[in-house]
Amino acid sequence: MEPETRDESSFELALAGLEEVVKKLEEGRVSLEEAVALYEKGSHLRKCCAEKLQKAQMKIDKIVEQEAAAPTPPEGDVPSLPLE
Repeated sequence: MEPETRDESSFELALAGLEEVVKKLEEGRVSLEEAVALYEKGSHLRKCCAEKLQKAQMKIDKIVEQEAAAPTPPEGDVPSLPLE
């Protein structure tokens, strides 16, 4: 098994990798050394997923704050367009 040396490029890839690690560990058909290496890889992938989720949550929070701060026209007050 090759060690994980780069960040996963997307949340989906990191999550798929983490699911694969969990599957292999749950099967229990790996040596102790492989299990430790898989655990280390899984720990790295979990951290990647958590960071990506945190960044996504921060973006969502920022969008919600901007929408809340933006003035909204009163209901029923829709600007009219000239009719031709």
